[in-house]
Amino acid sequence: MEIAKSYAPLIANAFNYKYRYFAFLSGRLGNAKSTNIAKCLLIIGMLKRVKIACVRETQNSIKDSVYAQLCEEIRANDLPYIMYKESIVCPMTNTEIIFKGLRETNEHNIRSMANIDIAFIEEGQAISATSYDSFDPTIRKKGSFIIIAGNPDQESDIIYQLFGPQAERRPDTYYCYLNYEYNNFKLPDSVLENIAMMKKNRPDDYDKIYLGSLKKSSERPVVRSWNPDLNIGLGTESQTIYWSLDFNVNPQCSVIAHWDGKHDFYFSDEIVLENASTYKVAEEFVRIYRSKYNGRKLIINGDASGGSRTSNSEYSNYAIIEQVLTRAGIRFDLQVPRKNPSISNRVNNFDWHVHGVDGKPHILVNPECRHLCHSCKLLSYDENGKIIEVPARYGMKTIDYAKSHIFDAASYCVITNDPVLEDFVKTPKTTTDTLRDMWERSIIKAAGGAI
Repeated sequence: MEIAKSYAPLIANAFNYKYRYFAFLSGRLGNAKSTNIAKCLLIIGMLKRVKIACVRETQNSIKDSVYAQLCEEIRANDLPYIMYKESIVCPMTNTEIIFKGLRETNEHNIRSMANIDIAFIEEGQAISATSYDSFDPTIRKKGSFIIIAGNPDQESDIIYQLFGPQAERRPDTYYCYLNYEYNNFKLPDSVLENIAMMKKNRPDDYDKIYLGSLKKSSERPVVRSWNPDLNIGLGTESQTIYWSLDFNVNPQCSVIAHWDGKHDFYFSDEIVLENASTYKVAEEFVRIYRSKYNGRKLIINGDASGGSRTSNSEYSNYAIIEQVLTRAGIRFDLQVPRKNPSISNRVNNFDWHVHGVDGKPHILVNPECRHLCHSCKLLSYDENGKIIEVPARYGMKTIDYAKSHIFDAASYCVITNDPVLEDFVKTPKTTTDTLRDMWERSIIKAAGGAI
């Protein structure tokens, strides 16, 4: 098995102890840390008897761990290991590799760690200070050592504080800072081309993703590439308009968009109504449609939950919309996924359109859509990188309440019509015929009740 030279001291340390810690820190993509470390662990395990623990902050199942990577190397190189459901064993040396989640570690598990020879901390950037401080002293067998691999994202990350370039150097630690340029294998040309495009057009993202530079604590924007000079302005309208909605929120938020059939979207109007029913929202759309877009083809996108019956009505949101539009004589097609995409997919897909890797903006927002403009500029993640925070008020009555919902409405439209990244797969959409079936079932269930 071939390994990068930077990882060779790992193997040597198992026979000639020198380091208590190995810190492999890098950019997030293209550096093959897990692959090289997995190979080193397997080589050591074939040469001497060791007990190895592969740990991470949380492990809901074995699939969350580096188990799959180890199994892949074992099969590819026909190594003398037996792969069990929860562990890997080398009968030749009686080496055992186990997998644990630090957050789930209890007193019994801590005692079982006392005989560990090598601990490998995966996804080190996700390790909390509490988990690390509890785990470190449990690896106390003579000659034992800890491997930390991660892609620190914030200055507050514990692995960055302890092992980052700014940390005080310890003689018992092997420091290694890597990025994709130091691989022991050549990345595919298509990947290298994407890296080159990002380096040219989005240098800040390139530094963070591929070179491992850190974000400051205030740098947690949802729409990372938003640039008011490029993304706000008057765009070209299409003959087909797209009305995209987010439901079950206050205020009710929706946007009207135009799509060129390729990658470009222009958001021309927004509807933000406080304490309003879906019926009132639909009436407001009818007013805008008749005044600006009368006669144009209409396609409705939005939140998949709108197909479910609301808590205060016998009808679903989309069924209510159909009734209002039908009464107004407006025909439409409903194109809504049966299941919403993940938030991360939806956000990343939208951000790609804001400033594509081709260096061009593919989203333009009418400056009159002030809520959408402010949300794209101000929305940010919380300190855990998961929950979208409320943007600042900025003197606008409803912006505090709109939160991410106007952005949600816009991003539903973009990912439904143009899921540009490879892992964005278009899910089956609810058709107008299906909507009519839903509407008929609602009528039957309501026994003729009024909205």
